[in-house]
Amino acid sequence: MNGCKIRRLAVVGFGLVLPSTITAEPLLTAKAVYDLSLDDDELGVMSRIEGAMTTSLTRNCNTYTSSVAMSARLEGPDGSSIPLIVRSKHIEGETSLAFEIYASLAGVETERTEGAAERNTDGISVTVSVPETSSFEIEAGPLFPMELVEEAVAAARAGKTLVEFPSYVGSGGGREVYRISVVIGTYDTRMDSDDETLFAAGLGFADMARWPMTFSYFLPGERDSMTSALTSYSVVYENGFAQAARHDFGPFAMRLTLAEISPIPPTPCR
Repeated sequence: MNGCKIRRLAVVGFGLVLPSTITAEPLLTAKAVYDLSLDDDELGVMSRIEGAMTTSLTRNCNTYTSSVAMSARLEGPDGSSIPLIVRSKHIEGETSLAFEIYASLAGVETERTEGAAERNTDGISVTVSVPETSSFEIEAGPLFPMELVEEAVAAARAGKTLVEFPSYVGSGGGREVYRISVVIGTYDTRMDSDDETLFAAGLGFADMARWPMTFSYFLPGERDSMTSALTSYSVVYENGFAQAARHDFGPFAMRLTLAEISPIPPTPCR
């Protein structure tokens, strides 16, 4: 099992369950808890996955803070058990992104990055303090985490079925830029489970537009590859929220199921 691959793409892919910052619908700022499980349709090298992930999104005027805390245990067919921990925090303004990312697999730290990025006319200026102090430029201005979902929702509203974006979250010492291909389908009410239908009604989302979306992540340096390092599927609402997601790593797939959600009122500008 490629632990580095799982670590990197867990940090990126889990951002897909967060709401976006600018949508046609009012922004949902909230804390949500997701249960983690092995996808029954693709057992692969794992026999069991258990754990939970907590995400939160808050807004203070025009600044958004998103965080992810995930603790999982991966069990192999031979009974071996591997702990996986991922934590991230992103503070995103109109042109800026501060990031803290940590991950460990089997008790071994595989990522610890802290830094900040500022978008300018030529691209993104990055300053990293951890793992070591450095400053550098990234060309072509990739999308920050919540901007990605915002643009995917905008494409869905416009009737597009396939779009591609560069994405930047600060992983890999602040130097990684991912290419993400998004396939957008047409929503069918039969896609929802009974629990998802109840959650949607309780949140007032029952009549909100949504689309099934498949996000395929391509690693840096593999731009021409036809095989993605991660494929993530979810039904995305017009306000950017997703009740559930399926992350396919190839050797195995993981499901995220919404267990509870608590809205957090945003702080308006003074």
